[in-house]
Amino acid sequence: MNLTQRFIRFFVGFFLGCLIVAFFLTKKSAKCNYLPNQRVVSEVDFRKKQLSPQADLQLKALKLDSSDLYKRIMPLAKIDFKNSSPRKLPCGFYKFSSTLSADSIFTGEFSKCDKQNLVIFLKIEKK
Repeated sequence: MNLTQRFIRFFVGFFLGCLIVAFFLTKKSAKCNYLPNQRVVSEVDFRKKQLSPQADLQLKALKLDSSDLYKRIMPLAKIDFKNSSPRKLPCGFYKFSSTLSADSIFTGEFSKCDKQNLVIFLKIEKK
């Protein structure tokens, strides 16, 4: 087997392997979140969510509902790991911020437990 045949066999196998991997990943809608911020946000998205009474009142005062929080604000959130305590027992505690518009920043706090997330505090700050 000469060098040309080796390259041809390599690229045919590589191409078939890519097709198989693409087929399985698109079927599962798998996400590859390697960065810490993306991992926390995606875990918040998958777990059961609950608002504290204070956070619920704050959302009503801001004229938002929980679907706005989880669909518009959390996917764009930046987790503040310096002021968070992710290894706190029994539930990790996180602070986040998200840009709603050019002149306002949405900030909040939530705890991430084994089975659910609890949003504790929310507010909007002007830039």
